[in-house]
Amino acid sequence: PAQALEKLQWYLCRWQIEVYFRILKSGCRIEKLQLETLQRLEPALAFYMIVAELCSNLVYQRGLIEVEKAAHRC
Repeated sequence: PAQALEKLQWYLCRWQIEVYFRILKSGCRIEKLQLETLQRLEPALAFYMIVAELCSNLVYQRGLIEVEKAAHRC
């Protein structure tokens, strides 16, 4: 049981990372920026990483609310 719980925790971390990068790539369209210099890339990446983190937190919180609503229906 402890090993199964550990695997589940790792899977949940993976899911959060997937959501974060999907937001960064699709939502923020980071790949379309096509910045060619480090001086332009660093501030843009820093900004969009913060945006992606905030958005992924909202997605996570929404998921918690949905789980809580479903639990109350039972």
